[in-house]
Amino acid sequence: MTPGRCRVAAIAGGVELVACLAAVPAAGAAQQAGVAVHGIAYDSLRGGPLDGAIVSITGIGRTTVADRRGRFQIDSVPPGTYTFVMNHDAVDSLGLPAVSSRLMVTDGRAEIRLAIPSFGAFWSAGCARPAPRDSILVYGAVRRAGDLAPVAGAKVELAWIDLGVKGRRQVTQQVQTLSVTTDANGSYGFCGVPKGAGLRVRASTDRTASGVVDLPPNPDRVRWRALTVGPLVSLDSTQVGTIAGVVMRGSTPFANARVVMDEVPEVRTDDQGRFTLYNVPGGTRQVQVLGVGMDAVTRTVDVVVNSRTDIVVNMERVTTLAAARVTGTAFIRHMAEGLAERRKSSFGVFLDSTDFVGQGTTRTAFESVAGLKVTPYGRNYFLVLKEGALNDCAANVFIDGVRQMDQEQLWSLNPGDIKAVEIYKRSSTVPPEYQVLRSTCGSVAVWTRRTFP
Repeated sequence: MTPGRCRVAAIAGGVELVACLAAVPAAGAAQQAGVAVHGIAYDSLRGGPLDGAIVSITGIGRTTVADRRGRFQIDSVPPGTYTFVMNHDAVDSLGLPAVSSRLMVTDGRAEIRLAIPSFGAFWSAGCARPAPRDSILVYGAVRRAGDLAPVAGAKVELAWIDLGVKGRRQVTQQVQTLSVTTDANGSYGFCGVPKGAGLRVRASTDRTASGVVDLPPNPDRVRWRALTVGPLVSLDSTQVGTIAGVVMRGSTPFANARVVMDEVPEVRTDDQGRFTLYNVPGGTRQVQVLGVGMDAVTRTVDVVVNSRTDIVVNMERVTTLAAARVTGTAFIRHMAEGLAERRKSSFGVFLDSTDFVGQGTTRTAFESVAGLKVTPYGRNYFLVLKEGALNDCAANVFIDGVRQMDQEQLWSLNPGDIKAVEIYKRSSTVPPEYQVLRSTCGSVAVWTRRTFP
């Protein structure tokens, strides 16, 4: 048995997989009228079998499903050369139409192997330099909303927060951004993105844009995200679409759920769980659905101009986690001890991660906290401490012990990133760690799961 070939094409930093691995039996075996072809469906990227993979043979109408070990069998296949095609959710998640290979069937004794390529195969196809340790590849394509035509020359921006520790106590953080331009096929790719980071991606041209889309952390070393761009509403307010949907909990409609987007006003579901969002800019957009006692659900929707896009959202109850014991580094222990000491005082208001459960964005999470309000400022926001109409002031914000000069990084966090919050409404109650020279306003300290894993 000799290994089949895997054909992978690189496109301007992006990756396009055309065909994948298979095994070809040796020539010269005895021919039969029909043989049982058996093989394995495998994910080389994640290192495991593909339970439920659908395997078919093009042209002869034979299809089967792989078992939990990834093994499959197709009976009564006449000897000859065929194209084997494998489909699976893991294949779809990588933006691939299918994994396929053309091979020869002789006596049926050789095992066929259909596999998603490894990280090394992806990296070699899309990136010129060696892969750094603990890095990932992010790639995708940009299409025009409506006709899905590829958009060449679009700017794609990727951002994440990079946190570090300097010495024993000082936390450093920086918003990292990368930018690439799509090629003639609308493809893009980012090499060397840190593994485990929460990512945000957006595509734009001079006259079109997508929304900002979150890529939550996961263990995969290859991430794919297709984006569609629609006309900028600021240039033509008629170039909008509609999102209509229904929110369910099991088989029961979920009433009074909050449906939140950055681009349009919030709405709530009716008694039948239905909602409609009007005047939504075209392109890839992100919708969050929030319900009391339920996990927040985030959906990415491709909105078509002058059309309605329908979605169904299923809610599930919040899973309560057991309490965890802090056992981290000396730095983490020092931060935890300081937080515990400040909790003993009566000067501040203290929140933990459970207070942010069910919130779709950091903005809506802080809007629900008594004594705080969120004020728009240009394309961003300011966190304001409410002390009466004449005494409201912009809070001094700290994230993981580092003072934030413009609050931009606060709004790039997801509610699920937040581990604890300290709120000191008056300057006279602010502990020394959060005092700002010549400031007459209070402080808000946010601790994330990057500091308290």
